[in-house]
Amino acid sequence: MKILILCLIYSFNVYSQVDSLQQTPEENKDQLQPLPTERVDLEKNIMPSPLEEDKKQALELINMDSKKWSAYGSYSYFDTWLPGKMGASATYGDKDRTYELAFQTARYGLDIFVSGLGSITDSRIHLTTRSFPWSGSFNYQYGIVYNSFQVKLGDSFTASAVGASVDVLKVQSIGAMWGLGNRFKISKSFRMGVDWFKIFVPLKVLNKQDDYIDSTTDANKKSDAKDVIDILSKTPTFSLLHLELGYQF
Repeated sequence: MKILILCLIYSFNVYSQVDSLQQTPEENKDQLQPLPTERVDLEKNIMPSPLEEDKKQALELINMDSKKWSAYGSYSYFDTWLPGKMGASATYGDKDRTYELAFQTARYGLDIFVSGLGSITDSRIHLTTRSFPWSGSFNYQYGIVYNSFQVKLGDSFTASAVGASVDVLKVQSIGAMWGLGNRFKISKSFRMGVDWFKIFVPLKVLNKQDDYIDSTTDANKKSDAKDVIDILSKTPTFSLLHLELGYQF
């Protein structure tokens, strides 16, 4: 009897397996899990290769380190001897160092030192180098400077001069300069600069035109003219808040 029951159980299991194998494709399809249908956008997910990144960084470094020309216009209100100097400069260099040729001048028809003086012109040309120690905006500059200070005598002087061939006092000197400042990048090409402090020290008098001193008969005015020339040829001058606006080519 036990043997008969075991045979029936075995027959039932075999029948069940055969029945599952004979299911239709539609029935099997219902039992399968659907595959994801989302399309992967390969173009958006593609990461740049390390070689392309290295090439891009190298081009940026080359562009930063390349030497370029720049042109600046300048204005210096707090300046000696004459304030309100205007000028221009040309620079050449890279982010670490630039070389600069600059010119500034101011002219006033005022009686600054004595009455009836006439006009005064104060001009300077300097050739300097700017060093950017941290490759940022802060910089210090140093170099050589040529200064020309010219006084055109007015009626108060020329009326008392005897046989003077020219009515000009002029002092031309050469010296050294040093300064601190910042230069900021406004856009890709435009730059703005501020020199907070610059000092100009005369070292040698190149030319001193003082015909008036030898020609005048007035001792007081002769003494005044000598004092002016001594001050111009020996006293350091300075500039504060020197402003610049430029364009880099």
